[in-house]
Amino acid sequence: MARKSIFFVTDAAIAAFVLLGAILLLSTIDMGAGRKSVTIMMASDIVEVLGELQVNEIQGDPFVQSLIADGNITNVNTTALLQIGTLWAEGQSQLAGNLTYTALKDVLVIIAGVDIVINNETIYSRNAEHLEAQGSTLSVAKRMVSGIKRGAPTEGYNARAFAVSISKNNTLVVKGDVVSSSVKKTSGGNNLNVVTEMYDLVIPDNATVRDAWWFIEAYYTDNKFKAYINGTFIPGSGGTGSALLTGLQSYVGPGYNNLTVEYRFGSNGNEGGDDGASHFVVSYTTPDTTTIADQDTFYFSKVSSRTSIRQKKPIFVSGTVNTIDVSVNVGGSNSTLGFIYRGQWYNISKKIITGPTVSWSDAEIKAAMNSKNVSYANLSNEYFWFVLDIDDYHVRENLGAQRDILANSKIDIGMAASVDVYGYIDITRLTTNETHQTQQSGSFYRNVQWFYPYANNSIFHKLDSQLAWLYLVSAGQPNQAVYSNNVKLYDHPPSPFIAEFARWGFTNSSGTIKMGQNNYSLSFGSGYAVDPTNSLVDYTILVKGNVPYGATFANATTAQQDAVQRLLTQLGSYVQAVQIANTSVVQSSVPTMWGPSLFEARVKQ
Repeated sequence: MARKSIFFVTDAAIAAFVLLGAILLLSTIDMGAGRKSVTIMMASDIVEVLGELQVNEIQGDPFVQSLIADGNITNVNTTALLQIGTLWAEGQSQLAGNLTYTALKDVLVIIAGVDIVINNETIYSRNAEHLEAQGSTLSVAKRMVSGIKRGAPTEGYNARAFAVSISKNNTLVVKGDVVSSSVKKTSGGNNLNVVTEMYDLVIPDNATVRDAWWFIEAYYTDNKFKAYINGTFIPGSGGTGSALLTGLQSYVGPGYNNLTVEYRFGSNGNEGGDDGASHFVVSYTTPDTTTIADQDTFYFSKVSSRTSIRQKKPIFVSGTVNTIDVSVNVGGSNSTLGFIYRGQWYNISKKIITGPTVSWSDAEIKAAMNSKNVSYANLSNEYFWFVLDIDDYHVRENLGAQRDILANSKIDIGMAASVDVYGYIDITRLTTNETHQTQQSGSFYRNVQWFYPYANNSIFHKLDSQLAWLYLVSAGQPNQAVYSNNVKLYDHPPSPFIAEFARWGFTNSSGTIKMGQNNYSLSFGSGYAVDPTNSLVDYTILVKGNVPYGATFANATTAQQDAVQRLLTQLGSYVQAVQIANTSVVQSSVPTMWGPSLFEARVKQ
């Protein structure tokens, strides 16, 4: 079978010698430019011969046999070039030069100067007077030889490390949905209705809660409300419009917690409920590596009222949406499902409630979306909403029968994640740095920018924001724009106007996230604004909890220390490694693992 190697046996050897000898002999008769080209060929052919010639092809030579007998050559199935380099790396420069001579002695029948050099050290020289002559043409052929380095140990160790147990400071955020139900009767005034909204707060079982706080914002600024945690009334929550409740860590604990808000009539607002800006935030420490919420199941909050109910559920999937199924447990006469994409509201269908569960299949939802020219591909890596009505929704109603959205009402998403979180430690942090300009009214501003860092030892998963928004309907449809690092992600116009700009999020699918400081910006025209103080922006990154085998060191201790340091650098300020395990392996014939070094053949006529 044909090979690119040169075999110095029988006819193959003769052919090689004749070819190279003929080329080199031409150097004695070529002149001018021809001499330079032949010189180049001589240099490159020397490198080619040494790089292709196997030691076993010259092992019959007495000198090679002596190297084998002395243990200086332990593998005859390697190239002459690598063996020469190995001898040089082990400090045997003279033996390396003699082996070079042995490999080339039947080839270099030339009248030219030849230098064989490794990392600027000459190991073999022939016809030095040609090299020193003035006006001669010098040509150099080079090759990088991996695995050799002068002075490297002949045995070494490399190691890997992984965090057996960790402690991370994390943030859990429960974001409110847009929920509304009538608290004003048709003829005007209070209908005595109480709109009760309940959220589940699940803190990891082994977490230590460090802080907890709750921002509540009612659907109308004059709505009255009361807040409860696990059935206990929270002092300071018997207010109107909105409230920031702090220092709540004593009210919550690891495991399941229940958050409840009762909204009532204030002075004039038609509807009670949540305008979508409310959020409960828990700061905690946990040894769990994975605390990120599932992206394939989204639960409606539980709502009770004696008038019709409307809940708008925001969905943000970091990845590709493939299927959607909706199943709700509800009480009432009928239930209507719709969806909102980029401000446009579309109906799916109304169903009569004949039992506790009402469902919409993937086929039904996909057909409805396709009829509106919205595909599942549009829903990937950005917010869309499902709208659930219990009974035909009316803004002003008198009291009627009890209506409910009960537990386990959910949206199941079949999806392919944009980032595989397996083997990673997820960290969620709140942004702490923002700027705002162009005041609209009070604490609401039309131009707001948040800043957050991103380090190269992590993977960016997503950014999520919940916004305390203000829309002056009389302003028509003001401009709206979203930016990530000054790259525009959304722009109205031409995109549709979003009346309830309560959520926005994005991943790095657009490639806008960069190492170092990043920014997320909102810009609105007159008549629309957000309150940065009561808005919330969080981001999630992923950090690998292990490092692979690294560089080779002279002893196991140094190798393991290197692995641990690489792991700590990777974890950075995000995670504390409580216990680290590492393993090291010993490597023999380490000169084959060092380098690379530069091999040169220099020829001059």
